Amino acid sequence: MAAQAFPNPLGVHALVWVGDTSPASVDYAVAKTKDTGYDLLELSLHDTANLDVAAARRRLTDAGLRVVCSRGLAFDADISSEDSTIVGRGEQLLHDSLRITAELGGTHFTGALYSAFGKYHRPLSDAGRRNVVAVLRCQWR
Repeated sequence: MAAQAFPNPLGVHALVWVGDTSPASVDYAVAKTKDTGYDLLELSLHDTANLDVAAARRRLTDAGLRVVCSRGLAFDADISSEDSTIVGRGEQLLHDSLRITAELGGTHFTGALYSAFGKYHRPLSDAGRRNVVAVLRCQWR
């Protein structure tokens, strides 16, 4: 049986190297990740306005690196909110993030996907929980 190309890949988060996803930062993160011997780079999708997806995919492919993506939701795009407008923004961010992950060649998308990344001042409500379940159930169809 042929050996898998990445039987147990080791990865590093791009935020170890850089703070954004501009083309220069992606180039630097890819080079540092490859030079230090990692197999995989995790890109945070918090800065997608600056991310050139096609160029990043080419750079990752040329370096022989796998990619995974992550993101955290903000309070104005929190799918555990009771406000349908806020939930809708969060749902759209998740859809966009899944699409970008696939366009980069990634197969894994992770992070704080079920709520905003931050401290809450009260427990999750029943309505908020229903919103999370409805949105995440839709994501995986």
